[in-house]
Amino acid sequence: MAALYAPFGMIFGLMGRYPWPTVIACAIGTPLGFLSGHDNVGVTFAMVGSIVLVWIDESSSPRAIDEGVAAGD
Repeated sequence: MAALYAPFGMIFGLMGRYPWPTVIACAIGTPLGFLSGHDNVGVTFAMVGSIVLVWIDESSSPRAIDEGVAAGD
């Protein structure tokens, strides 16, 4: 099982360590994927780039926990 996970762990580890180069690569790969006729590649690059941008935004601005929303309130 670890052998099946290793390639994904490596890719996601690189994306976690270097998020901005991932966004840049996706910004370049998205139009190239669509222009070359490989729509699935373009969509995949766009999806990964969007996920990384959302992750950067969420991790850079932590929000305070809303008070009064605990169970039983």
